[in-house]
Amino acid sequence: MDRSIYHIADTKDRVALQVVSDYVEVLKAQGIHEVALRKLELTRKNLHEMEIKVEGGKMPEARIPELKAQLGQDELTVKDALAEIRRTMKILLLDMGIVDKDSIQVVEPQSPDGMGIFPEDKSLGWTTPAVKMAEAELADAEWDIKIARAMYFPQLSFSVGYSNAYYYNLDKELRPLNPPFGDQLRSNGRTYFGLNLSIPILDRGMRSTELRKARIRRNMVANTLTKKRMEEEKGRSLAEIDYTKAREQLTVATESATYADEALDYATIEYEGGRLSSYDYELAKDKRAEAHAALVKATYDHLLKSIVQRYYRTGVVLP
Repeated sequence: MDRSIYHIADTKDRVALQVVSDYVEVLKAQGIHEVALRKLELTRKNLHEMEIKVEGGKMPEARIPELKAQLGQDELTVKDALAEIRRTMKILLLDMGIVDKDSIQVVEPQSPDGMGIFPEDKSLGWTTPAVKMAEAELADAEWDIKIARAMYFPQLSFSVGYSNAYYYNLDKELRPLNPPFGDQLRSNGRTYFGLNLSIPILDRGMRSTELRKARIRRNMVANTLTKKRMEEEKGRSLAEIDYTKAREQLTVATESATYADEALDYATIEYEGGRLSSYDYELAKDKRAEAHAALVKATYDHLLKSIVQRYYRTGVVLP
C-alpha cells in the first residue's frame, strides 16, 4: 500500500491549518489596530474641542496637558498595533513560503460568525491522514510477518525461457563463411524449462530472527497507530470544547462592547456638560477600547476554532 499519499495529505492539512491560524492572527491584529485608531481619533477630537473651550474661557487650561498625555499614549498604542500587524503578516508569508514580499492583501471573510459547524450536525466519521498512514504501515507489517513465516516452508519455483545468439566472423578470409542471419536464428534458438526446489535446513535460525524482527516491527507500528488514534480523538474532543467556549466568549464580548458603547455615550454627555472629569472620561474611553479589542479577539478566535472543528469533523479546512 502506498503510504506516501497519506503522508502528503497529512502534511498539506498541517500546513493549511497553520496558514489559516496565521491568517486569523493577521485579521485579529488588523481589527485591534482599527480599534486603536478609533480611540486615537476620539482623543484628537476631544483635544481639539477642549482647546476651543479653553480659548473661550469655558474650561481651565489644566485639562489640555491631560489630553495631550492621553494622545501620546494612544499614538503609541496605534504604533504597537501596527507593528503587530507587520509581525503577524511576516509569519503568514513565511509559513506560505513567500520570502520576497513584506505584505499581501488580507481580506476579512464575508461571514466570520457563520463559519462554525453547530453541535446538531453529525460527524462524517472522517479519519485523519496520520491515522490512515499508521493503519497502512500496520497492514504492511502484518504482510511482512506472513512473508517471514512462509520462508520456513520449502519453496518450489519454475522458470521457462528462450535464448538466441548471432555470431559474425570479422576475418576477411572467413567472412564468406558466415551463415545468414535467419539461418543462425533458427539454428541457435534454445527453449528451456527449469525447476528449483529450496528446502531450509541450516538457515532456520536466520528465518526465526527475521520473523522476530517482523513481529517487533508490527508491535511498534501497532503502538504508533494507537497513539495516533488517541491524538486524533483528543484533538477532536478539544476542538468541540474550544469551539463551544469561543462561541460563548463571542456572545459575552458582543454584549460587553454594546454596554461599553452606551457607557461612553453617557460619559460624553456628562463630560461635555462639565459634570465629569477628564480622568473619568478617559477611563470610559479606555473601557470601550478594551471591550472592542476583546470583541475583535473573540470574533477571530471563534473563526479559528470553528475552522479547526470543521477539520476534525469533515477533513475540510476551508470550504
